Amino acid sequence: GYGYNGYEWGCYEESVNGADGITIGTGHQNTLDIVNQGCSTLNGGITAAQAAFEAEINGYSDWYLPSLFELNEMFNSIGNTGPEGNLGGFEISNSPYYWSSLEANDTYSIYCGSDDGHTNGHPKDHSFRVRPIRSFGNWTMGCMDSLACNYNPEANMADGSCEYAQEGYDCEG
Repeated sequence: GYGYNGYEWGCYEESVNGADGITIGTGHQNTLDIVNQGCSTLNGGITAAQAAFEAEINGYSDWYLPSLFELNEMFNSIGNTGPEGNLGGFEISNSPYYWSSLEANDTYSIYCGSDDGHTNGHPKDHSFRVRPIRSFGNWTMGCMDSLACNYNPEANMADGSCEYAQEGYDCEG
């Protein structure tokens, strides 16, 4: 599966507009931000975010790259450090690192180590594993930015749909 392939995070020496959500519920928006940036990898492959977006697993195609807290929660619940052991089947030998969708700066992004759940920054041009996730349950997708014209106070997961007024105008024009 996708968890065992190596992908560059991408966008090396390029700042992504967004990809700064750290908490649970922000991975989808981070992934949208990375994919919409349209940046490439140094070795010509697809980015980790693109790999997660393009995943089709068990008939589902709505996967994305997890935020740092989403990835960390996976390791703490179904990973090597989980109460019942490595139920998620995370690789824990040679280079057990998985990319999160969190960018640190122009050259570094954040990974999580599946051996013990540690997190750290690493250059975006290195290849690490990808473990895509998808949302299910009681999520309302929409614009979560209260400054946007189409802000949805009911939304608890961002979907990249926020629209803003042009400079000098309000939302009504």
